[in-house]
Amino acid sequence: MQQFKYYATFPILVNLNGIPTYFMTLKDAAGLVKMYCFVSVRDFSLVGVGESVKGARETSR
Repeated sequence: MQQFKYYATFPILVNLNGIPTYFMTLKDAAGLVKMYCFVSVRDFSLVGVGESVKGARETSR
């Protein structure tokens, strides 16, 4: 989300359907949470991003 100049918080390791996955929030310059993100630990190209946790989880499938 570089075009919006969002930055990611420190990743939290979670188990998403049996797959080790990092969970992060994406914040704007004011520190407000704008989006949520899941990234596969095994394959960083597998990413799910959404405006809600549910939306990010659904796009990560």
